[in-house]
Amino acid sequence: MFSFIWWIIGFYWVSAGGQELTHDAPQLYWLCIVFLAFDVFFVVFCVALACVIGIAVCCCLPCIIAILYAVADQEGASEEDICQLPKYKFRMIEDSEKFDEISGPFSGIMTECGSDPPVEHALSAEDAVSFRA
Repeated sequence: MFSFIWWIIGFYWVSAGGQELTHDAPQLYWLCIVFLAFDVFFVVFCVALACVIGIAVCCCLPCIIAILYAVADQEGASEEDICQLPKYKFRMIEDSEKFDEISGPFSGIMTECGSDPPVEHALSAEDAVSFRA
């Protein structure tokens, strides 16, 4: 904003009183011309930089999106993660059986495979659903 205001005032000052300034204060006149030239260079540089950044974003954005899509395209867990999960066997509790350690309306038991001693978890009636083929 300051650059724009200086450009308007400085250009008006140089164009309106240029001949008088060259005779009365030549150093001030040339200093003003140099500042105006730097201002023009700065504006051209900023516009060129904005164009380069805009073109770079337009050209590189599809590549960045493709890379992110390829990285995020993994579906589900890896085989290693799945193998690390604990495995359970499920069995329904019959009415005649009683789960001694926990009292309550339980309908199923999950037994962890590969644990010694076997670890059992009681399941409530709403969580214990058996699918029979």
